[in-house]
Amino acid sequence: MIKQVFFFNYQTAEGLNFSSANTPYLGYSFSGGMWMLLLDIVIYTILGLYLDQVVPSQFGVAKPWNFCCKKSVKRRVADEEVGLLGQVAKLNDPKNFEPVADSLKRQEQSKECLQVRGLVKKFGEKTAVNGTSLTMYNG
Repeated sequence: MIKQVFFFNYQTAEGLNFSSANTPYLGYSFSGGMWMLLLDIVIYTILGLYLDQVVPSQFGVAKPWNFCCKKSVKRRVADEEVGLLGQVAKLNDPKNFEPVADSLKRQEQSKECLQVRGLVKKFGEKTAVNGTSLTMYNG
């Protein structure tokens, strides 16, 4: 491609311009070389994005090599919570919560803690939060 630029700039009167970009010199044209560079950019960008997902790193979890060919399965999780390791636990199961200490129960009785009960948040027809309760204690 550099040889073409020098040829058109030093051997022709008009130099390299849009009308002479398609003229072949030494087997290929300047515009053909530019199209190949553009194709290389696209290929290496896709390859880089793919390898960023597949190669293990200190951030996140590496996906399997064929992750882009697998069908994405979305499922509703009602009254269940998916944990960090993929376990599913019932939200209302008392064994998943530690007991509240007596000092914290006294904060509830004396109204020294922040309590949110039955929180609901809707976006149009979709319900994002439905009946969530939360207690935050001092200290």
